[in-house]
Amino acid sequence: MGDRDYYSKDFMKRKNVFQPGADNAIVSVIILNLVIFTIIFSLWLIYLVTYDTQSAATQPFEDEILGNLNVPADNFLYKPWTVLSYMFTHYGFWRLFSNMLWLWAFGQIFQLIAGSDKIFPVYIYSGLVGGLCFVGASIAFPSNLAPEMMGAGASIMGLAIAATAMSPDYRLFPMLGNGIPLWILTALFVIIDIMSVSMSANLLIAHLSAGMMGFVYVSFLKQGKDIGSWMNNFGNWFMELFSPEKKYKKEKQTLFYKAEREPYVKKPNLTQRKLDEILDKINQKGYESLTEEEKEFLKKASEHL
Repeated sequence: MGDRDYYSKDFMKRKNVFQPGADNAIVSVIILNLVIFTIIFSLWLIYLVTYDTQSAATQPFEDEILGNLNVPADNFLYKPWTVLSYMFTHYGFWRLFSNMLWLWAFGQIFQLIAGSDKIFPVYIYSGLVGGLCFVGASIAFPSNLAPEMMGAGASIMGLAIAATAMSPDYRLFPMLGNGIPLWILTALFVIIDIMSVSMSANLLIAHLSAGMMGFVYVSFLKQGKDIGSWMNNFGNWFMELFSPEKKYKKEKQTLFYKAEREPYVKKPNLTQRKLDEILDKINQKGYESLTEEEKEFLKKASEHL
């Protein structure tokens, strides 16, 4: 068993992604989609009560609620915010379920490979490119057009391509011989996704463009350029505005370590602590961020399992 196999297995075992404080961006994205779906469904129930029948409530609901969340094929300039809102908007339960399943699969893999701080940038960038290309394709093509675009499909396409471009030899289900290459799962997803949107030229172009954005993001990343770092910096700055106690603790800690003598720190298990630190580093920045010494440490740890 290699060091990459070891950290994948041990990391998933020791990190409960739903525990408080767990640094797991993909869970945050899924929760955000679920929360927005719950709000939309609650509004739909209000419309049902207000209009008495489903047939009477459907059109006003689609015009007043979904119409202000989904990217329209025309009149986009009157609703520019929809290029961001649509990627978190779901109406049908089964579409939501399938999208979240794919999002979980590719998101967890990409998070392990590249780090949790890459999830939101790829999701947002891919969704934005997909939405803008949907609008552009709607103008360029006169027929076979979808009237609107909604859901996380384009963003998931970006994550799928990004994960595969980052590590095409990543193996799924290692207990099955040598495992299944990630590109096979990605190819299956791409085929299913293209078949579902192929009847609409604007949707097809949007999803393919979103996938290309995922590839471009990883291309920059491999060159040492993280074009999504500003999103994380802005998010951290915004969260600190609502966490004054965190800032206070940071300042207090800085002053503390300026003392002439450092306090005694008990280190009962240096090896386990170092292993935990390496696994946390993988979660935050991805496996490729490890030094050769850290990779060698993981390899030796895997041999003692």
